[in-house]
Amino acid sequence: MIETHTNDIAPALPSAITGPLVIADGSDAASYIKIDPALAIISAAGAARPTRRRIVAFVRDTGTTTAAVIGSALAARSVGVGTDGGFYAHAMRTPEDMDLTQPVSVLILLRPGTSSFGGALVVRTEVVVTYGKDGDATVADQTVTHDWTTPASWSTAPKLVLIDGGSGYTFAAGTFEADDVLGIRVRLVRSAIEDTFDQPVEIAEAAIIEYTAKAYL
Repeated sequence: MIETHTNDIAPALPSAITGPLVIADGSDAASYIKIDPALAIISAAGAARPTRRRIVAFVRDTGTTTAAVIGSALAARSVGVGTDGGFYAHAMRTPEDMDLTQPVSVLILLRPGTSSFGGALVVRTEVVVTYGKDGDATVADQTVTHDWTTPASWSTAPKLVLIDGGSGYTFAAGTFEADDVLGIRVRLVRSAIEDTFDQPVEIAEAAIIEYTAKAYL
């Protein structure tokens, strides 16, 4: 066999790619990841945007609660039948990577104080957010109430519950702006006629803020 040698074939890829580099979904050009070395950021759009979760923890209780523990080490507040109670969480700023054009969700962890062996019942959940900017004389409040239906024969297994504003999320897109400072109060409104669960309910002393990110930081 004759051997042929040549030196005029370039490598399949150069040793470096000059950015920015966009990697798009072949079936959806609006969904892509953009790598930009000059800005030192990996941004995303469409379905390529990641979902992030941030935990805001207990500062002090509100209403009528008693201290409780889920398992051996998960701090909680117990809210009895016919009473209202929960907690205030640490303040937070809107994350730098939050896509403010997308909705935001708040999730809480609930567990019954004792097992319930009846049918599915209702626990009324509520979150209040106060938000505004540094130096701004005015702040805004928004309250979302959600009647969560328990599992039938709910054992003492905890459930992660979305406080649903009616569309599968808590706060609508555009509610918050960049650099807003958020204060959050979460509680169970057990005094409401809509609340039909007949046992104390324990709420973990933290809330999960779930949002769509616009970048991979």
